Amino acid sequence: MTDELAPPPADAHGITWGVRASFVGYIRSLRDGVIECTGGASMTPGATFHFPFAGTNADEGEQWVRSSGEVYFEGHFGMMAVPLRNLALKVVPDAPATLCAEQEDGTFYPIADVTLGDPVTTETALVWEDAPVALTATGSEYFGSQYPAGTEMAPLRLSVPLA
Repeated sequence: MTDELAPPPADAHGITWGVRASFVGYIRSLRDGVIECTGGASMTPGATFHFPFAGTNADEGEQWVRSSGEVYFEGHFGMMAVPLRNLALKVVPDAPATLCAEQEDGTFYPIADVTLGDPVTTETALVWEDAPVALTATGSEYFGSQYPAGTEMAPLRLSVPLA
């Protein structure tokens, strides 16, 4: 089990997500459970994970908000492994955003729908607080089919710096 780190500053840009309390609790309860944060990702004492902002880009009507870092969950002597690497949100008009995790080959795998709603504008960022997150069918598979598609996950916070 990784040591818990201090929470990111309140004005930290990026994606902050608790994944799902029961999932994190289960990993922590395992004798061989591992939660490891690398590449700038961090974990708060309350088991919320922060992925630092890494940029945005637009591609054919899609807006991507990218983060960096990885939170790696492992248990059952390596039989269960869930890497959340370089999370990204794909935003398209009039639809929920899609939360994706980068795979080793550089592709992004869709794991959840995120309802962003309206942001709050601060002096330094656009911020979406407590955005609802629900697993997609592919996200269910990503988490070992332990949660069915549509399962509510922890809400997400997104902070994008103003240009």
